[in-house]
This record gives sequence, structure tokens and C-alpha cells, in this order.
Amino acid sequence: MKRVTTMLVAVAGLFLLFMSGCSSDPVKADIISYSKNTIPLINKFDDEIGKKLDEISKENDKTVFVNKIKNEILPLLKNVRDKVAAVNTKSKELQDVNQMFLGMLNTMETGMVSLAGSIENNNQAMYKDALDKINTCQQTENKFKEAFKVLANKHDVVLE
Repeated sequence: MKRVTTMLVAVAGLFLLFMSGCSSDPVKADIISYSKNTIPLINKFDDEIGKKLDEISKENDKTVFVNKIKNEILPLLKNVRDKVAAVNTKSKELQDVNQMFLGMLNTMETGMVSLAGSIENNNQAMYKDALDKINTCQQTENKFKEAFKVLANKHDVVLE
């Protein structure tokens, strides 16, 4: 009888162990990892790009303005895009949120290339189009941040 009781306790323990493993949330783990590894990179990018955009907005020399876009802004965008694109998200939900940020970076890059071209060619229509693309980026980034918060809340992740 003692042996049967021991076997039942062991089986019950294994069952509980198995069930606890099955109930873990892989999306939650993915969100926590993204929050610790990728969000700081994005926040650093926001600070750096904000400073650089502020610097060039004060530039009066068109040649210097264009060179700063080409030599400072565009390499920064490419660097961050490469790092964020390399993030290995396992869940479809987080992949979608990550893609939103990557799309914003691509739009910003296109806008910056257009901005530099519009200034080089003194093209007002191209200039307006470039500013529209750049302005759209802020809205997209806000949507990205909100989507990430919603996803985190849905999976009971407390963001810092």
C-alpha cells in the first residue's frame, strides 16, 4: 500500500510539473526579453535621432544640412534598423509590433533621403513629400509604443 501511495504522489507530482510547463506563456517571455534588450536600444535611438534632428534643424548652410543627413542621420537609421531587424522574436504578436517599428524606420529613411534630395535639387514638392513622411514617423512610433504596451498588458507583463 505504501508503494502505491508513493507511486500516486510521484505521478501527481509529474502531472503538476507537466501542467505548469504547459501553462507558461511563451509570448510573455518574448515580451520580457524584448523589453530588456530591444526597448533600451529603441530609446537610445530616439534620444540620438532627436539630438541630431535638432542639430540639423538649426543649420543654415544647405550643403552642411544635406551632408549631415547623409553622413549622420542615414547611417544611424541603418544601424538601428539592422539591429532591430536582427531581433529574434518568437511570437507572431511581437513580430507584428517589431515590424511596425521597422516600417517606421524605413519611412524615416525614405523621408530623409527625399529631404536631402529636395534641398540639393531645390524641389518644393519633394520637400513637402519628405516632411510628410518624416511627420508620419512620429505617429507610427506612437502606435508602436501603444501596441507594445497593449501586448504587454494582455500577457500580464509589467513594463518599467
